[in-house]
Amino acid sequence: MYKFFIHRPVTSWMFMIAFILLGLYSLRVIPIDRLPDVDFPTVSIVTNYPGANAYVVDVNITREIEDQIATISGIESISSASFAGTSRITITFSLEKDIDVAAQEVRDAVQRALSRLPEGVDPPLVRKVDTSITPVFVALLHSKTADYQTLAYWADKVIKREFERINGVGQVDLGGFRDNVLWVRIDAEKLYSRSLALQDVVDAIKKNHLESPAGAIYGKDREYIIRLYGKVKDPKELEGVYIRNGVRLKDVGFVEFTEDEFRGMARYKGEQAIALVVYKQSKANTVAVVDAVKKKMEELNRELPPGMRMDYTFDSSIFVKDSVKAAIEEIIIGSLLTALVVYFFLGSLRLTLVPIFAIPITLLGTVFFIYQLGNSLNTFTLLALAVAVGIVIDDAIVVLESIFRRRYEEGLDPLQAGEVGTRIVIFALLASTASLVIVFIPIIFLKGVVGKLFGSFALTLAIAIALSYLVAVSFTPMAVSRLVKGKEPSNPFTKAYHSFEAFFDRLLRWSLDHKAIVIALSLISVFIGFQLFKATKKEFFPIVDEGRFLIRFETPTGSSFEYTRKKAEEIERILLKNPYVDRFGMAVGQGVAGRPDVNGGIGFVFLKEGKRPHQAKVMEMVREEFKKVRDVRVSVEPPGIVGPGGGRQVDLQYVIKGPSLEELQSISEKLVKEFRNRPGYRDVDTDLRLNEPQVQIRVNREKLGDLGVSVEDIA
Repeated sequence: MYKFFIHRPVTSWMFMIAFILLGLYSLRVIPIDRLPDVDFPTVSIVTNYPGANAYVVDVNITREIEDQIATISGIESISSASFAGTSRITITFSLEKDIDVAAQEVRDAVQRALSRLPEGVDPPLVRKVDTSITPVFVALLHSKTADYQTLAYWADKVIKREFERINGVGQVDLGGFRDNVLWVRIDAEKLYSRSLALQDVVDAIKKNHLESPAGAIYGKDREYIIRLYGKVKDPKELEGVYIRNGVRLKDVGFVEFTEDEFRGMARYKGEQAIALVVYKQSKANTVAVVDAVKKKMEELNRELPPGMRMDYTFDSSIFVKDSVKAAIEEIIIGSLLTALVVYFFLGSLRLTLVPIFAIPITLLGTVFFIYQLGNSLNTFTLLALAVAVGIVIDDAIVVLESIFRRRYEEGLDPLQAGEVGTRIVIFALLASTASLVIVFIPIIFLKGVVGKLFGSFALTLAIAIALSYLVAVSFTPMAVSRLVKGKEPSNPFTKAYHSFEAFFDRLLRWSLDHKAIVIALSLISVFIGFQLFKATKKEFFPIVDEGRFLIRFETPTGSSFEYTRKKAEEIERILLKNPYVDRFGMAVGQGVAGRPDVNGGIGFVFLKEGKRPHQAKVMEMVREEFKKVRDVRVSVEPPGIVGPGGGRQVDLQYVIKGPSLEELQSISEKLVKEFRNRPGYRDVDTDLRLNEPQVQIRVNREKLGDLGVSVEDIA
């Protein structure tokens, strides 16, 4: 093969340029993300049981459904959470499980559990969770002067629609947004004076506010579908509905069309806000999507009314851009340093360019192949490309040096030197390449998260190593055989090189004469290495100074939204006083990170650029300040590898199992207290909440009998 390229330089250049062009095209279209896709097949089950407390939901719904789904094969984990009125179960399957098959098996299991569920339970909602569709950007529309209705109009009717038109955007959700609803306000005294119950009003509205099919008319020539339109159009029409015995709704109350009650809200640096959470489509380029959204955001900021503005509090592309920039810098620096080393030994600037030019050919060719295989350009693939630089240079130098010797030490003509020099090293180079590729191939087939993450690294590196060999035995001999014409280039570093060679010769001879000492030193080095390895801190993902972090907070169970909002304002005041905090956004109440209740929230904090302490130190500073806020649990976390809607990122988690919830609560409280008092632990908490306040109604059955009322009537 190498002879073909040596004698056909134009063809060789065409092949190499084709690699470069295909690679450049792939760079434009390949998805760029922080990490490879780790898309576990996941199915969720949400069941609502209005009026039931968390204990009742856990015993009567969550456990019954879990018992049925536990028999399904291929389950990695089952996690559940029981809240007041809501049960949530998340089933994660192994990566090999087909998501459609898994979802159907879960539906079948839920169907079997239906007969065991109590009356009044809403039908369980089973759905597939697409973990690849993740939030990539969160913008907050805020204002000190505009009212909520104005913010809502711009967020819902203008900005959301503009964002959804952007190529690559999957969906846009609104946080802190409240729809307008019809409120029916009932006067209890008027209702009682007419011998009516609240249920009578509910039944009357249900019967008089509906839309349904009403059959069909089949004529000789035509057929007509009959549909009944009985929904009210405005509050006045609803007030005219008859309840019973000539009593209209307006006789016992009134109806108004206004915004829904406060159950959740967004804030930006203490101002009222509405959040716009942008999700990218699966396989879309994160950087391209976020850049397009930012560009549109700047355009819309110029059109917003005075005093109203959008700012972002979450941008997943920042770390991706930093990773790409760092990888490119490493590749450039590595190439330049390698060029200096090559020049030091060869003394020829022209020959130095050969291995340097092999780098872009190999790397761009690798990008083309990983794009064709459906992979993204991420932290792990970029790391593999950076590692591959050294291998590319090494392969090119081996061939170059062999041809160089044949030309100037054996006196062969350039083309013959190219053939002979390449033939001498081609099989050794092939063996080296094959051994390296074989080392990385098993990593590609690893299971689980580690396999997904490091599999892309191993695949990219294996492709780069293979391409490096092809370039070394095709382009390199062709180029070198054209550049080794004339006299041997003078090397200004020859004297220094010979001095180093003499030193190395003495060192090698001494080592061969003192084998015992060399072996002993080697064993000592291995022992010291193991000790240092044991002493080195280890973690799956290190805390990188990204200049941002998360805050999660929770008030006592049963706290009202207003109480939670006040605590959020205390947290905001602490952040505003911190000299290193640039900006932050808060989401408070129901719906935040999937919360069904109102006693919690989440914050996204951005630190100032420039000279400041490390992110970890700033996190510790605010963590100490948050301890002064009473009756609220606050955790400060790094951004992690998920979007703002993801679960909490923890370093260590214990699962406690026991016969009763009361015993579990007692044990968990003791463990939390113990760990909080130990050094090295922080943000210690438990997810068990049994102290939910409730009002219990105990019935007097004799009085119920006298009045002819049942327990169901009261409920």
